[in-house]
Amino acid sequence: SSAASDVYKRQSVVGVSATSLITSSLPDIVDAFDVPDSAAGLVLGASTVPGIVLALVVGLAADRFGRKVLLVPSLLLFGVAGTAAAFAPTFGLFLLLRAVQGAGSSALLNLTATVIGDHWEGTERASMIGRNTAFVTVSIAILPAIGGLLTDTLGFRGPFYLFALAIPLGLAIAWWVPETDLEPSGRVADQLAEAWRFITTPRMLAIAATGVAVFVLLFGAELTVAPFHAEEVFGLSASSRGLLLGVPAVTATIVATILGRLIGRFGRSTLVVTGAVVYGTAFVIMGVAPAVWVFVIALLLIGSAQGFTIPVLQESTLAAADTGNRGIAVAVFGSAARLGQTIGPAIAGLALVSLSTTTSFFGFAAGAMLLAVFVY
Repeated sequence: SSAASDVYKRQSVVGVSATSLITSSLPDIVDAFDVPDSAAGLVLGASTVPGIVLALVVGLAADRFGRKVLLVPSLLLFGVAGTAAAFAPTFGLFLLLRAVQGAGSSALLNLTATVIGDHWEGTERASMIGRNTAFVTVSIAILPAIGGLLTDTLGFRGPFYLFALAIPLGLAIAWWVPETDLEPSGRVADQLAEAWRFITTPRMLAIAATGVAVFVLLFGAELTVAPFHAEEVFGLSASSRGLLLGVPAVTATIVATILGRLIGRFGRSTLVVTGAVVYGTAFVIMGVAPAVWVFVIALLLIGSAQGFTIPVLQESTLAAADTGNRGIAVAVFGSAARLGQTIGPAIAGLALVSLSTTTSFFGFAAGAMLLAVFVY
């Protein structure tokens, strides 16, 4: 089970690369296609919109047919479409290929959490979720820097060449990784009815709503507004912006590695409320930061907020499910995350058209404080 989880963790890194590898390149992408800054939200959103619906379909299918049977074609689709985007001659075709890539990524992050839930419970499950989050977070720290470096050396298309690595990974999983054993499934209608009863419980609805809000904050303020702010206020290049966006991984990794102990001592709700407050504080600091080093402090705070919220919500989702509905449970959270990943850049894109980056940060800070009140 540990070996299988390690393999699935690697494919979860592929999933996050669809956005994190190109975030530092957003100003270069919109400039290259001669579109307004508000189109940055479309660049990120195009790869997240398909997952809003497909994540639920994947979850149901994973509970019925297995995990691996969905993962392999998803990786192949992700790799082919993501690489093809590097050669798109128009912005419209570029967005279309990003959407196809997003369809391929719909299964990747969700199935990792599902497999962890298949093999661990209780404190061990929380620890494994934390370790997986730390693994992914370190990758998120590295990927923007790699993307920025490739952009500075090869142009904005450079990072897209790396998506081709998903293809050999998919083939390797098809050959070596065993399928998860599942209980025999009943009628599809019965499965759908049970899934609907489960996902409409107050507990799951609250987790999903909180997940949407957290990812709106993360993808709106940090991953969309921050690169433009770093360019406009501090004059940073794409590679420098990439290094800057990797800073939150330091504190996010530290928090994620002790997730089991934190949940045991403080409880899930307290951690999420704390994370929301820290998000809001960090966004205010980012908006008024007079120097890059102050901006870095704010990014470190954002990393801790990520650790207090995202893995805790994932673990809460697994705690609410059993083997028969674990796939759909994780898919609900995944769909909520995709919705937030889509709404956040869209809001940020609109804000960048009519407001300064500083004012945009203040708006997201207000949203974070409202989330803290909601969870509390």
